[in-house]
Amino acid sequence: MTHAPLEATAFGEHIIVLEQGRASQSGTRDDLLRRPKSAYIAEFMGMNLFHGRIAFRDFAGFAEIQAGDRTLSIVDPGGDEEVFAAVGPREVTLHLEPPAGSALNVFEGPIEELVPEPPFGERLRVSLATRPPLVAEVTRHSAEALKLSPGQRVYASFKATAVITYR
Repeated sequence: MTHAPLEATAFGEHIIVLEQGRASQSGTRDDLLRRPKSAYIAEFMGMNLFHGRIAFRDFAGFAEIQAGDRTLSIVDPGGDEEVFAAVGPREVTLHLEPPAGSALNVFEGPIEELVPEPPFGERLRVSLATRPPLVAEVTRHSAEALKLSPGQRVYASFKATAVITYR
């Protein structure tokens, strides 16, 4: 038993996540990374998680889901049921100005914190106070080049193809 995500994912073959004293999800590390079923598990595994219903489809294979007060562009998963949409923090890019390009999912908000990732801190985990909250992971070099600091407003973006959808 551990409360440390790094230990659980490094040493656990089968992981059971307890939320408020109840088992909320179990599986291998890859199962939990690819398909977290709650915000708690997504945060524990270091993923961004959204949950919503298909609100729009186009004829090119893309769709939009309504996740709270946010609309996200995704690859159309088919069906009409609610879907989970997970985005890895390494898929999120940070910008000082509104980004140009093909990434349709753009968030804006202040940086809450920058945390060095183990083992050597060559990557930084950047928590953003966006709606909903978002986490990005960038190299230390990128953070220094952008002069990132807590409280600074930034733009975060990710492509529809970076979103993993599941039910």
